[in-house]
Amino acid sequence: MRLRRTARASFATVFLAVGGCGAGEDAPPPPQGRVVLAGTRSSDPAIGSIQAYIDRNAQSRRPDRSSADWRLSTPMRPSVTFSPSATYVWTLETDAGSIQIRLRTGEAPEHAANAIYLSLLGFYDGLAIHTIMPGRALETGDPADDGKGSPGYAFSPETRAARHDRRGLVSAVSLGDSTDDSKFRITFGADASILPLSTIFGDVERGLEVLKKLEELGTPSGKPKSRVTIRRAIVSLR
Repeated sequence: MRLRRTARASFATVFLAVGGCGAGEDAPPPPQGRVVLAGTRSSDPAIGSIQAYIDRNAQSRRPDRSSADWRLSTPMRPSVTFSPSATYVWTLETDAGSIQIRLRTGEAPEHAANAIYLSLLGFYDGLAIHTIMPGRALETGDPADDGKGSPGYAFSPETRAARHDRRGLVSAVSLGDSTDDSKFRITFGADASILPLSTIFGDVERGLEVLKKLEELGTPSGKPKSRVTIRRAIVSLR
């Protein structure tokens, strides 16, 4: 059974769906667990708090989603307390297929909350994977699609000694205190050049073959051979 996507032009809308990509393409595997659906308040306290925060902001802030610039002035995400008994899964449906990520809510709660919050806003939907460096990492999450943009807020790392020592690690693109925002990377392998203060907030659980496809689109300069995007970012619980 496929869940169909609904979209509304308001700040409080959750742009989440499980479903197919383009015509003629194989449907991606569904996200594991209970998907957070549009218009339905989650019983999970952390996600429910984020949804309530989005609803409150909707009362006074209704950006024009037809404008390409709406992502450049996003309110700062809330801080929440995650349930230690729940697993929070972040699925990125890309042009190359789906990547499922287990968020490190215990080690990096601020960054995990940030990923969930922006996903519930539909912030990541349609953004380019703007940098792909084979053997190193891809980078995405920039509202300007070039690695130089910002959602309008920033916060500090949650670690000073992260080791990017394997494939499939998801971390913030950080340059120091108060520089973390919407941008993140996924590693293709060990990369000692990544600053240790770049907080690792997730691990790829499924979709390593998709990661390989994306890596093949990279170049030594980091500019992808062709435009590739995040079609949807989905949050689920298990």
